[in-house]
Amino acid sequence: MARHILITGPSGSGKTYISATLRKRGINALDADLIEGLSGWFGVGGTQVKYPEHADKNFLDNHEFLWNRSFYQNSLRNNGIICIFSECLVMFLTW
Repeated sequence: MARHILITGPSGSGKTYISATLRKRGINALDADLIEGLSGWFGVGGTQVKYPEHADKNFLDNHEFLWNRSFYQNSLRNNGIICIFSECLVMFLTW
């Protein structure tokens, strides 16, 4: 059975260092900041949009920075044992 672990923490807490150390030891540990396509800006209705160079209050009030759920689910399905490190407010485990 595949095991998926998401480790979160504030900026500067060592997530990138730990994920790099685990990768050196052969563990499939990914830094969420480095996974292209995992996250992005989404508008009303869940449509992903590009972040404008000069985003204003109106843009920020009407969009959210989220993980792309289908991308995340496909990554988990295709990678077996995986550890993902991210700056989030919530830590959860998926077994």
